[in-house]
Amino acid sequence: MNRSKRYVIRDPEQLATVASPVRHQILRTMSAIGPCSIKELGGRLGRSPESLYYHVKALETVGLLFVKEKRVVGRRHEAIYDVIAKSILTDPTLASKDYIDAMKDTTSPLLRLADRQVQSALDHQRETGSQRHKALRIQQVNARLSKSAMNELNRRLDDVLQFVHENDQEDIDSMISVTLAVAPLLSKS
Repeated sequence: MNRSKRYVIRDPEQLATVASPVRHQILRTMSAIGPCSIKELGGRLGRSPESLYYHVKALETVGLLFVKEKRVVGRRHEAIYDVIAKSILTDPTLASKDYIDAMKDTTSPLLRLADRQVQSALDHQRETGSQRHKALRIQQVNARLSKSAMNELNRRLDDVLQFVHENDQEDIDSMISVTLAVAPLLSKS
């Protein structure tokens, strides 16, 4: 099996499995660095391999990670895992109860992870006295969009994600995090 460029999660069980900041980090990190062992992944995330084993196995069970190869290290076999696709997306058109429930369970951990990353960037800025990094943007906007404008927004957001994935370069030490959330608000009647 080889990694594809894009994978859309349509299975509520797969979506529910990523309802963990650690699993988001695993998928994102492996997408960036490529195939690796749990030990190598732990080194990249600053976590012990033992703390990642359960999460990697859960992601493998639902098909978001797979064993690309096995190698011998000393006297034991070590699995080299890869992520199913460089870009893993949800399907905004799915509306089954199970999928929506899984989406709700996934949203909070993802936003908590984004919050921790923003707080860390701000703390670093304060500690180093550096000027605000141009990539650090925090914005929230409410708008009333026509159906055609909403379709255009979704197309542009897809373009942003594609741009980020296509321009991700392993030889650059610094990384950015992009978190996008579009939520239709209930109208006040």
